[in-house]
Amino acid sequence: MKRLLLITAMTVALSLPGAFKPGQKAEGSDVRVLVSEVIDSRSSKGFFAKCELELILMGNDVVDSMGVRSVRIHYAVDDTGRILTHKKPPGSFHFNEKKDHQVNAKINLKNPARAARFIQSIKGEVELFKPSPKNGSQIVIGRFLDRPGKRISHPTLKKNQVEVSYVTREVYQAQKKREMKNAKGIKQLGQEFGEAFGKMFEGLFAGFMGDEKNAVHLVVNDPENRIVKFDFLDVDGNQVEPMSRSNMGKLRTFGFKELPSPHMQLVLYLATPESIQTAPFTLERVALP
Repeated sequence: MKRLLLITAMTVALSLPGAFKPGQKAEGSDVRVLVSEVIDSRSSKGFFAKCELELILMGNDVVDSMGVRSVRIHYAVDDTGRILTHKKPPGSFHFNEKKDHQVNAKINLKNPARAARFIQSIKGEVELFKPSPKNGSQIVIGRFLDRPGKRISHPTLKKNQVEVSYVTREVYQAQKKREMKNAKGIKQLGQEFGEAFGKMFEGLFAGFMGDEKNAVHLVVNDPENRIVKFDFLDVDGNQVEPMSRSNMGKLRTFGFKELPSPHMQLVLYLATPESIQTAPFTLERVALP
């Protein structure tokens, strides 16, 4: 495997009139994309072949964002004419909660030709996440612990087809005991918690959840992957940081140092169309190892 360190810069400076809409260039966007490292392992068989680029994303809009939701590559070609574009989905979210001046992200391309010396052109776009209560991407739910087993009701969640329920072991076991008295128990249980919840819960609370008295368990149905992050606030609006976070299917578990207060507030960050700022970029003649 070969590695190459280099800095290739492309500044994206966009200025279009009108309000931002999904898929359009954001007004006054400022994003710079640099290639800091290339990892190239070419193979004629292609089993372990890959071409991975580490990008540095910089600019005023990167600083102002909560992070980079994705870096999508629409077109890539090496100097022999081989198309390197993958059909794989974008990678994971890259947070920038500390408002650093740069965020790192990786992209994967197909195996370049053995004779290729550089990537002739890469065209893609950066999706920046800019949440706020005004654009509907930052939702605060008060005293959600008062309603175990009930789906959290909010118009923005409904609009974006997101379902979130706070659940406890006791709620699940009591519901299961009532519903399992007839042959339609599992089906009715699933309807109570949302589509497919019943099948996922069967046996889950008895094993994975354990006896975490200070844990908060959320069941999430998010088919379009809108949820970026969950946060928690105390009654005064101060952030309460979980000691642990874990995911298992639709179950999200947050462990706290102390028993959560009934006044605890839940903050949901949603990647709504209104909160995503898109900035296209182009990189030329990226040298290969």
